[in-house]
Amino acid sequence: MKKLNVSILLICLFFISGCKEINDSISSNLESIENSSSNVITNEDSSSITSEDNSSSISSDSSNEGVSTETEDENIYYSFKNKYSIYINPSVQYSNTYINNLGNEGTHMNEISNILVSLLTSYTNLYVYANNFLPGKSLSNSVKESNNLDVDYHLAIHSNAGGGKGSEIFYSKTSYNFSKSILDSLNDILPYKTRGLKDGSKSLYEIKSTTASASLLEILFHDEISQAKFIINNKYEIAYAIYEGIVSYFLKK
Repeated sequence: MKKLNVSILLICLFFISGCKEINDSISSNLESIENSSSNVITNEDSSSITSEDNSSSISSDSSNEGVSTETEDENIYYSFKNKYSIYINPSVQYSNTYINNLGNEGTHMNEISNILVSLLTSYTNLYVYANNFLPGKSLSNSVKESNNLDVDYHLAIHSNAGGGKGSEIFYSKTSYNFSKSILDSLNDILPYKTRGLKDGSKSLYEIKSTTASASLLEILFHDEISQAKFIINNKYEIAYAIYEGIVSYFLKK
């Protein structure tokens, strides 16, 4: 009987030991699973962080684009009390080459004119006409067109030559204030002393032959290297300065 009891006791101990090993094994497996799950969560978090970083980077780029757009849209639309019309006539003197063969007067003035016309048509209620389609009408034909359109103001845009420095503008008998407003605005951005306003009503064909209040702007001298480069590198700034001068004049009328 004692032998039987001992046998039963040994069997029970064996069974209990086996259960413990099984429990230990189960616990070990559960711990392994938890660790594995923890790693998966960490990877997802890492992926999420990377995604957020990329998103932040994209957002930053988008923000920059927005700033650029807002900057471009800073222009205010000006509506004047009365309706006015203007004819923009850039030089068609393509044979007037810039120093060091840096292009020619006709092409560079046409590009400035295009920017100016875009600004005027986008941000004012002026009626704007222009001879700014290359190669453009000849001087006599553009003057005829300006006269036929019966515009109020006529602005010719040129660069100068002859060894001087600075800007100047020629005016007709009725365009002095208009011319002054443009030249004053332009000189705000030019690093050269102005040559001032000059009466062109007797000496210049375009001033004499145009029925509108006419002005002829000579921006800078293209036969001097620093001035030529300034024109080439600052076309938008030049056009915008002319635009501001025109707007300022009509706001005061």
